Amino acid sequence: MASDGPSTTSETDDGVLALDPPRRHVTTHDATGRSVFCPALPPTLTMHAVSGMRFADGYAVRELPLVLTDEADLRAFLSLPADTLYFPRAEGATVLRYCDWAPGAGLPMHRTESIDYGTVVFGRMELTLDSGETRTLHAGDSVVQRGTRHAWRNSSDREPARMIFVVQGCRPVRVGGVDLVEHLPWGEGGEEASP
Repeated sequence: MASDGPSTTSETDDGVLALDPPRRHVTTHDATGRSVFCPALPPTLTMHAVSGMRFADGYAVRELPLVLTDEADLRAFLSLPADTLYFPRAEGATVLRYCDWAPGAGLPMHRTESIDYGTVVFGRMELTLDSGETRTLHAGDSVVQRGTRHAWRNSSDREPARMIFVVQGCRPVRVGGVDLVEHLPWGEGGEEASP
């Protein structure tokens, strides 16, 4: 019977469970206009390490208005380096991101100029805000991250965790007349943060 979610398929040398690589399925059109799966994008994604987590971007739209004609959006996505953590800056630009954390691993306090919709699909994740508030999210829980400073940590000592995010670029949040600008401690400046 096929699994409905990520499976734990193996143990690492230290006895930690590991998740299968995520899969995404992108559609397009053939020369007659019939709907087909895109042969240029293989379903299985390769995960890349950055600052305490592993990630893969399932898709990204960098420029608006979005142009699907002649696969302009596919060419733009394929031009992005796969091992670079991209955060959309243009208002409305998006990225579909898979993030995996080993037990106890985390991502330090940071802020992006985006609204992020995140859902835990396996394991549990602890979300800490710069106010000190903390919430633990379990599989099926979601968060709407509205440009706030936050940190992530897998609070399990044995199970990995996976989240899926849709990140959408926006203007910086303004509070008390001050822009709360992006802060990426693992790679400051620019649209991309390299691992």
